[in-house]
Amino acid sequence: MKVSRIIISFVFFVSAKSLACSCVPFNFEDQVRSSEVIFIANLKSASIAVEKEGEYEWPYVEGIFDVEKTYKGSVSGEVKVKTGFGGGDCGVPFTIGRTYAIFTSKENMTIGICDGSGQLPAYQRKEFEQKLGNLVQ
Repeated sequence: MKVSRIIISFVFFVSAKSLACSCVPFNFEDQVRSSEVIFIANLKSASIAVEKEGEYEWPYVEGIFDVEKTYKGSVSGEVKVKTGFGGGDCGVPFTIGRTYAIFTSKENMTIGICDGSGQLPAYQRKEFEQKLGNLVQ
């Protein structure tokens, strides 16, 4: 019985690892340089959508954000941003009412944890803005 628990635990651990998102180590300075648009926004709503590409369907989460402050690029007002579900697809978990730092391109407004986008807690905001201000002039 004990051996079967160990085997089941091992299989679960290996399976979970293989489904995990894999990113190149995140470098804040590089991400600021490579992002066309950087802004802070509050998530108003989120819904699940499906994009069809040939015979394949790609589910994603679409969030509606109120832009609070733009640091790079041109974006204001209300913006739609897409992400995956998290886990294996590297999506950013969305929580309505929370503030997010968004790093993206002008064209597709798609984010993931590998690009540095994510929730921005109030206690980290001042440090984030100072660090970002030194890089975006």
